[in-house]
Amino acid sequence: EFWNEILELNTKIEKLMPEIFYLQFLNYQNLAKLVLTNLSVKLALLPYLTTSFYDQFLKKHKCSKKLETVFDEILMISTQGTTKNVPALFGVLGVMYPIDVWSIEGGMSSLMTSLGNNIYDNSGNVYLGEEIIKIEKRKKNKVLVTTNRRCEEYDYLISAIPIFNFLDLVDEKLKKDLKLKPRNSLEKWSAITGYYTIETEKEIIGSFFQKHISGLKLSGSSSIFISLSHCEDKARTNSNKRTLTISYHTPIKNWEEIKRGKEYRELKSEIDQLLCSLIKKVFDQEKVIELQNYSIGTPLTFERYTSRKKGALGGIPFDVHDPLFLHQRPLAKDELFFLLSDTTIPGQSIYSLSMSSLNLLRYMKDGGII
Repeated sequence: EFWNEILELNTKIEKLMPEIFYLQFLNYQNLAKLVLTNLSVKLALLPYLTTSFYDQFLKKHKCSKKLETVFDEILMISTQGTTKNVPALFGVLGVMYPIDVWSIEGGMSSLMTSLGNNIYDNSGNVYLGEEIIKIEKRKKNKVLVTTNRRCEEYDYLISAIPIFNFLDLVDEKLKKDLKLKPRNSLEKWSAITGYYTIETEKEIIGSFFQKHISGLKLSGSSSIFISLSHCEDKARTNSNKRTLTISYHTPIKNWEEIKRGKEYRELKSEIDQLLCSLIKKVFDQEKVIELQNYSIGTPLTFERYTSRKKGALGGIPFDVHDPLFLHQRPLAKDELFFLLSDTTIPGQSIYSLSMSSLNLLRYMKDGGII
């Protein structure tokens, strides 16, 4: 009965996904469409938006504390929250997401290369290794972007950086004009991540694993998430080796006093030893022959290489007490600026970000902007 209810709700929610467009680009016309289409389904789902996953499912079905812990850890990965604070509707999506996971041959770099080539094929440019210093609104409705290498003017700007980074690039007048409103909950979580190659005597079946382990150093959760390159993906590794990434949540507040230096290097070495032991424990039956570490990522690492403030990851946490409508939507209060990132779009997956990007494309086409 429990899983039947989850599956049935998941099907209903997926059918409503196209209507997220109306919510993202809210105006009187889209509000009418949002309210009047599939009204009975939406009214039936409304309680799942205002109550937690725990209250709607675990409490009602009298689930054990152990099962609650399992769902807590799954939802931490997919929604940045736990059963008692994630709205039931998003909890359903978060619990179901591991069932439909795909592996990209060559990994994310392969996907990025493909996207870059598509831009070149359509007469666009990709500027690599440039730091954006300033974004300004010019007269005659133009956007001026200044980097450490160039200064160029555009008809409009689509920003894919976190909103708190975007705010650091515009002046106070533009902040006020755009009515930007990032919330503090965006700077809650980061991650500790290890990057390895692994070789085992027996083949590891599968590419994604989540293991529940307590006592992790500087952790804010009780599980580790492991992803491996597909066993047939020869673009990333050769012979019998596979790439492996292992990570877990860490609260940003745990890193506020940690600075780069000798103690930081020792901490990373300690984390590496911990992660190596966990990997060998998880794949004990497959018997690890070789495990080579390439780097350890911390909030300091992510802040340095992605420029995300404090190394914040995960985007908007789903919280019944912090409704999504209070967060910034992709459409800023100016037709020149559009904001796309996991800090304006619920969900951090390729699916959610791609869908929202396509929604923006639809909005710009419908409005004659492009």
